[in-house]
Amino acid sequence: MSEVNYKIELEPYEDFHFIHLDVYVWTPATFKRIRRALQILEEQFELRVAASVDNAKLLKFSKMLGYEPTYTEVSPNDGKEYLILTRRR
Repeated sequence: MSEVNYKIELEPYEDFHFIHLDVYVWTPATFKRIRRALQILEEQFELRVAASVDNAKLLKFSKMLGYEPTYTEVSPNDGKEYLILTRRR
């Protein structure tokens, strides 16, 4: 039985989906699997990442996966400003 190293969840929002990603075991192989899983998901869904403007760790990780900031949006839930990242194609 293989070990579960990460979990991806999608949150529908307007005409796209936000990605929620939890990484439990970080290895180069896990990173490759995550990238491949996102490629497969992108064939079905438009994916975006929302990152707090001061979350440098999430911004760096998202860039490693090919996501770049495209615009900012203020959340109606908490009133905070978030960077919305989309994947380079």
